[in-house]
Amino acid sequence: MGSTEQRQHLGEDEGNALRRTHDALLREQIGRTGGDEVKHLGDGLMVKFSSSIEALDCAVAIQQAVHRHNEQQADAHRRLDVRVGVHVGEPEHEAGDYFGSAVDIAKRLCDSAEGGQIVVSDLVRGIAGSRGSYTYQSIGALPLKGIAEPLPASVLQWTPSTVTAGAGPAPAQLPLPPLLAGADRTPFVGRERELEAIERGWERAKGGRSQLMLLAGEAGIGKTRLAAQFAAAAHDRGASVLYGRCDEGSVVRCQPFVEALRQVASGALAGELADAFQDDDDRERFALFERVTRVFREQPLAVLVLDDLHWADAATLQLLRFCFTSSAATSLFCIGTYRDTEVGRSHPLAELLADLRRARLGERIPLSGLDHEASRRLIEAASTASASPDVARVLHERTEGNPFFLEELLRDLAEEHSGDLPATVAAAAADIPEGVKDVIVRRLARLSDACNNVLTIAAVIGREFGIDALTRASALPPEQLEESLEDAVAARLVDEAPGTPGHYAFSHALTREALYDELSTTRRVRLHGQTLQYADNEGVKLAYEVLGATGPYVVAVGISNCAAGRPRDRAIAQHWDRVSQSCRLILYDRRGLGFSAAPDRGYSVVA
Repeated sequence: MGSTEQRQHLGEDEGNALRRTHDALLREQIGRTGGDEVKHLGDGLMVKFSSSIEALDCAVAIQQAVHRHNEQQADAHRRLDVRVGVHVGEPEHEAGDYFGSAVDIAKRLCDSAEGGQIVVSDLVRGIAGSRGSYTYQSIGALPLKGIAEPLPASVLQWTPSTVTAGAGPAPAQLPLPPLLAGADRTPFVGRERELEAIERGWERAKGGRSQLMLLAGEAGIGKTRLAAQFAAAAHDRGASVLYGRCDEGSVVRCQPFVEALRQVASGALAGELADAFQDDDDRERFALFERVTRVFREQPLAVLVLDDLHWADAATLQLLRFCFTSSAATSLFCIGTYRDTEVGRSHPLAELLADLRRARLGERIPLSGLDHEASRRLIEAASTASASPDVARVLHERTEGNPFFLEELLRDLAEEHSGDLPATVAAAAADIPEGVKDVIVRRLARLSDACNNVLTIAAVIGREFGIDALTRASALPPEQLEESLEDAVAARLVDEAPGTPGHYAFSHALTREALYDELSTTRRVRLHGQTLQYADNEGVKLAYEVLGATGPYVVAVGISNCAAGRPRDRAIAQHWDRVSQSCRLILYDRRGLGFSAAPDRGYSVVA
């Protein structure tokens, strides 16, 4: 199939991507066999070598590389047919170009070849002799356009192989990086749609269009686990997998790329990269970036995993942009992970992703919590004992399907119940595991003290809360509360209730619990007193507390509902929290402890 026909079928963008793949495949083998590219010919390359055997080695390596590419293409229009012509002589050299009959004959030999053929002059065949152990099929004296006399020529035989002729075996497949191959990896459940999206990006990359797949979500949501699942499967199919990660406050520039380069025995280049930003020599930096891109491109079917890009330094993002936008970037496939709770609109990573998405080189795959069914499967896979449907539901509700939170809860519950899972909903309401609490506290620490204070008061009100209750309990002006809540919403710790202005909910029940647990008993009782309202019932004041912000009203009456005492019974407190997620719950305490106006009459009463 001709290049014009391919371009018409694929369109300009895909046609250009295939052309870049073609050029990259050729240049990769030219570089490995010692060739020197003279110039680009539009749909081919002119290359010179210092010996005939180097030229033959390169010709065979090119056809083998193209064959491997074609084996991966389901669409015939994405396959390549490469013709190669080889001749020897003493051309004229002027201004970096070569001229003369030797060049013309080589071009005519190439034109006479069919796709997948290597046509060489018998002069080249005679000079190479038995070196390279090549075999030839003579095609006799070949008439060539513009050449006076027919030229004796032969077709060089080659065999599809992963071994580059004359250059020894291809590099062995790299081992899967330990952080992606750990035997203690968590069970993989759900994420079928996200995995399919990554596979589609992989197919586009194999077709010649570089792809950056960014997995976005909160801490513990399973970004690295998903990347590891795909990477392991790709490695099983013969891909090379490289891994690097960013650390908060790292002193190593381009840390994830430095780590990845060291996996391909490029320690010297990794050292150069780490020191590349000591000066402002853009030309040297550009040349270094090209070398780095070439190393990644030379890995067979490479998958590059870059973890925790929300902590990437400017140098890392600069190189990442270069890898996907430079002319040297062809068929690069990268999976990046980042916490979208820490990447706002002005974050450099957000700007980079937007640019790559416009160029159709990048895709963002958001990850949210597992649904109830996937959470149940994770509980079964991660536990030695089964959980009742009610316990599974409670665990899912408390964690919002966050796999890390769920697994930490399961681990603590198993230890508390001698390897089994609790049989009752009340027993499933365990304390927050330290690992989960650390994640939540770390996120809260990124907010201001004022915002944390507002969220602490909100935690006393309940999973859902309104601006009016916050105003009453905090004695702060609504404008100041709204500013703090905007910061909490931006950090994805709090969500605004859709269609209900002034009403909010904690994104995770565990976030609310963590804030609540940090309160001293004295402050807890005082804040509960501030959040209570009171009704007068024939001269007797009844204290009541409103939990939840939406849905029908439900009223509960009982001494155990006392806001100051209820926190001492976690099971009861969590029961009312769950009820309040689907209604506006009014808890009455018969003892009555204060003052306020009664709610409207006519509510149903649940004793």
